[in-house]
Amino acid sequence: MTLLRQMPVGRVVGQPLIVGAPPDDPDGDHTSMRATRSLLRVTSRAEAVRVLHDAVARLAGEVVPAGQTGSGDPNLLPIDVSLGVGVPVQVRALVPDDTRLARCLPQLVEDATLVAARADEAALLGRRATMDPLTGVASKGQITERLDAARPGDVICVLDLDKFKQLNDTLGHLAGDAALRRFGNHLRKKIRQGDFVARSGGDEFLLILEGVEIPLAHLRMTELAKSWAEDESMTSTVSIGVAAVTGSGSMAAAGAADRAMYRAKRGGMVAVEMARAAEDRPSSRATLNDTYDAYLACLAIADAPAAVAVLGDAIARGLPKKDLIRSVIARGQSTVGMGWAAGEWSVAEEHAATAVADQALTLIAPPPSTPPSTTATRVIIACAEGEWHTMPARLAAELARSPELDIVVLGGSIPAAQLAADLRSSVPSVLALSVTVPTNLIGAHRCIQAARAQGIRVIVGGAAWGSTQLRAQNLGASLMLEDVRELARHVSAGDVRAEATGPTSLPAEALLLERPSPELIQDAFDLWTAGRDAERIAAERGDALEMLGWIARHAAAAVACDDSTVVGDLLRSQLTSAKWLGHDFEPILGRYQAVATAVTSTAPRAAAILRGEVLRLTV
Repeated sequence: MTLLRQMPVGRVVGQPLIVGAPPDDPDGDHTSMRATRSLLRVTSRAEAVRVLHDAVARLAGEVVPAGQTGSGDPNLLPIDVSLGVGVPVQVRALVPDDTRLARCLPQLVEDATLVAARADEAALLGRRATMDPLTGVASKGQITERLDAARPGDVICVLDLDKFKQLNDTLGHLAGDAALRRFGNHLRKKIRQGDFVARSGGDEFLLILEGVEIPLAHLRMTELAKSWAEDESMTSTVSIGVAAVTGSGSMAAAGAADRAMYRAKRGGMVAVEMARAAEDRPSSRATLNDTYDAYLACLAIADAPAAVAVLGDAIARGLPKKDLIRSVIARGQSTVGMGWAAGEWSVAEEHAATAVADQALTLIAPPPSTPPSTTATRVIIACAEGEWHTMPARLAAELARSPELDIVVLGGSIPAAQLAADLRSSVPSVLALSVTVPTNLIGAHRCIQAARAQGIRVIVGGAAWGSTQLRAQNLGASLMLEDVRELARHVSAGDVRAEATGPTSLPAEALLLERPSPELIQDAFDLWTAGRDAERIAAERGDALEMLGWIARHAAAAVACDDSTVVGDLLRSQLTSAKWLGHDFEPILGRYQAVATAVTSTAPRAAAILRGEVLRLTV
């Protein structure tokens, strides 16, 4: 038991007097040492005060409010021993001519002050560990524990700021952070004591209302959304989904609230949606949508064991594994990917969600335990050079797997030279190439050429290829496949030819802009910022340089596959965002014009594409 628990608190005026030191402590050293040992154990400033005041009492002193005794009192030591807790207090010796207090107290106060400061720092670090530093609400790591504690009668709400990506794209990340900070303050003002609110990721928040009826919860959320929208300083509205915790459990309720939130978002601004009855039914009647809701809630908090449990339960109830891969895991990855592209999920959160998906996919589709048939067609599925998103390739492999195919999956971003070596050693009949980001189409061309040089047929897939065969054909692939489950049929039907057309080399412009030089991007930045406000330029410099490089790399991909819509798709999404927010198109269009001007002499085809898409989409 520590000294704090063994001894009474240091005496203040009116308390019983403890006078004198132990017989073996005439100089007070024993008492000072005991106090110092006790100080090493304290965890708060208040405990440090108690130890210090106890030592004062044991050294025959009393704690009195500062100014209570006259300054001429010879027994008064003018040292504040409050440590900043409450009103200032001083010490008065109760035994005349006892020098122990004067001898020991200054060092004790110094030690106690140091310990109190360290306790404050530890408490601050503890609060930061459980608090989102930007918004001031609870951090994502606290959600699982609070969901576990939720019971029927509680209500879970999922809140998501509308058009947050557009805000980041048009005004910059500083404006986005400011909006999140204000929304966190707004939430803290609106919730009751006992309610729980946390930032679950990006611009999404989770709120648990304890012991409240659904109609009242809906009313409170409607008032919260309206009061946020009515603040003229706000640049976005909020969509809210509301679901009651039932016998299905809090995780299912969180999934239902998330789905209701997306309906609210589609319904328009300042929208609050209730979970539907079908979304709230017990898990014993689970469907793919129910499973997806629960799985997505696990992704949002990066809870891998819970995600695996959700899918394990679905398998036990007879849901087909390929349906779970396509309609739950792949759908979840698509949602996460869109959230990342929209700025709603950070890179770290996207990686954490993908790690959860990786474990979930391993549960549903463990590595094959038996060798493939000797008559099966070997297919290698790989991520193109520069493409680090491996989960789409893994999902494609499991969806395409059949007795007719011997499928091997390679890792992320396979350099063309390494791929060529792998193809020589494994001798596949087909290479299936995954690309999700358009700027990696140039790396995909190098991989395609490595396969064609060995007479290997190439199928491509992923969002980067667009909705037609144009980009695939112009880069030399045999076929762009929209549904990977059709792979076996196309291979057996002979639809995939090795003698595909397409250039064996790319225009020099494409290679020049694939990795634009810092000098080129700086030139574009100088052109774009000419005549603009210097203070705003400084605040947006990092984001602007990144976006200018992004535009240049899309122009390179457009030149490589001879498809200007690679640039047009990017520009259209940015203009759509600006239109929703009511922002001026000029800063966005100016970036494209600046890059076009900067590359005119070295990449005239890219410059023409940039100017042409600006003209096509704004006339």
